Amino acid sequence: MTTDTFGTMGFLSTDNLPKDTLYLKRYGDVMPAERIERNFEIVPVHNVPIRDIRSMPTPPSIEKEGFMIDVRPSAMQYEDYYDEQKLKDIYAPELKQQLQEIFQPKHIRTLL
Repeated sequence: MTTDTFGTMGFLSTDNLPKDTLYLKRYGDVMPAERIERNFEIVPVHNVPIRDIRSMPTPPSIEKEGFMIDVRPSAMQYEDYYDEQKLKDIYAPELKQQLQEIFQPKHIRTLL
């Protein structure tokens, strides 16, 4: 028996989306709302069921669900995710490579 949990999730609003590039700029070391500049809006949706997707009969896809699972090896260890330098030096390049292989964009810039 699967028990869902419910939460609030932010979704990209389709109203007034820019035609070319989405951006988010962060000023300083922390991210309070007043120090973020972006050209898109995130809309909160409440009471969204959150399920364990590992047991889905068909894996989720970008085309249908809007997200996917892509498991890859990483040089990061669990405790490394608390180390900002390792996030910049190891995780960001790994993520950039993964996104390049999956989506083949013209440009990727990490914000770490």
